Amino acid sequence: MKIQLKTLKIIAFLTLGMSIYPGSYFTCSAQRGYEYENFGNRSVLLNGNVTGSVNDLGAVYYNPARLALIDNPGFLVQGKFYEWNRITIDDVIPDERFRSSNFTGLPGMLAGSFDLFGTTFYYSSISRNRLNISLGYNSGLIDSEGNEDISPGNAANLKLNLSNSLKEDWFGLTWAYKVNDHFALGASMFASIYRYSGGDTSRLVVDEESDQVNIYESNLNFSQSSYGLYLKVAAAWIFDNWELGINIDLPYLEIIKDSDFSYDEILATGDPTRDFFIFEDLDGLDSQHKTPLGINVGAGIPINNYKLHLNASWYAPTATYDRITLPELGGQTGEEESLLFQENRRSIFNFGAGGEVELGPKFTTYLSFSTDFSPLKEADEVLGTSEGIGTSNLLAFDNYHFGGGFNWKFGKADVVFGAIYTTGKQEFTTVRDRPIDDNLPTSDIFKIGISRWRFLIGLNLSLRQMFGVKEEKNEQQ
Repeated sequence: MKIQLKTLKIIAFLTLGMSIYPGSYFTCSAQRGYEYENFGNRSVLLNGNVTGSVNDLGAVYYNPARLALIDNPGFLVQGKFYEWNRITIDDVIPDERFRSSNFTGLPGMLAGSFDLFGTTFYYSSISRNRLNISLGYNSGLIDSEGNEDISPGNAANLKLNLSNSLKEDWFGLTWAYKVNDHFALGASMFASIYRYSGGDTSRLVVDEESDQVNIYESNLNFSQSSYGLYLKVAAAWIFDNWELGINIDLPYLEIIKDSDFSYDEILATGDPTRDFFIFEDLDGLDSQHKTPLGINVGAGIPINNYKLHLNASWYAPTATYDRITLPELGGQTGEEESLLFQENRRSIFNFGAGGEVELGPKFTTYLSFSTDFSPLKEADEVLGTSEGIGTSNLLAFDNYHFGGGFNWKFGKADVVFGAIYTTGKQEFTTVRDRPIDDNLPTSDIFKIGISRWRFLIGLNLSLRQMFGVKEEKNEQQ
């Protein structure tokens, strides 16, 4: 299929999505780094650097043992998150840059406590991950009228649709035990509901001068669901001049799992040596969702009216495994093809620091920084075969987070507001080989950058204080 597409650079840009992974470049948001999200109002502004010093109900996530040492953690509503994302892609077309941005609201976290059998338990609901992206493009009829790069008698049309959706919710129960005034133990168990789906559709039609109509079309869709448990065990210490905490995330325990996969690809040019048709629609496939062992260590160091928060974390690697186990494809049409849907995670070490300053008895300010290195290598194929059907991994982003904000004590509530900025950039290599690639003026190596702003308005309430319920307070650190 020969056609001049010099002026159709947008086609090459959008077609990039097909040559990388179902869901296009937005998939980098679907399987983020381990520390891409944070929970709990102050903990968000400190970028999660609170394993040893968390002082609100975000402790159910960061260090459950701290709940036994906090004075009346109260009731937490992680206020509304507003997120602005910008994605830039450089050198897909030589010396060209493409931009895409969006603004949306996100759910957060809800946590509180209750007493049972003489013991205080903590409940929580966490929107662990959210993503819902859909992108469509239709070039319309491209002919020679008003376009000198299209030869008279030639015409073409390109349609693309890309989608990606991720919804993961955690529902937790937390227990903490105060061994003495300086040491506590704790544990959190979260039931997880994980649903992930994506797909892409592309169709290129070329009407040549000889009235030969050539068609290339491909459709790929998948869905993966997983139900299981996450368990965190933690310890916390309070010393004379500093605080220490350790939180261990045990590997995800998958209980129920299911996946579907559909794939078809056709090339029709009238040349039997080139044409093919692959079709498959598969339900109830075996699948796996994995999160490895993680260890977080943190410290809080008070210095006059300042407090320094330090944090380090390590996550274990995982061997290559099938996210979705796919049989040989296309057997119904005689055009068989092997396709893999795999993942391989490397060992990761992250670190970060945060600081808070009391500007007055009712006003505190926060600043923070943390790394968020990707557990996925750029060279690891997520969807593909040894013959190159698939691509290098767009999930392999190393991100850096910068945060800041304020806490204002207002009556019996704390109002928290601030912003978090995330930036990351990575170089990738396209490897997918399709019969229409000769028509696209793309580069072999390109760069993708992500910029994210998140704006938070949150609320910490002490229901016991608000309703006048008296209780014996725990020792304040």
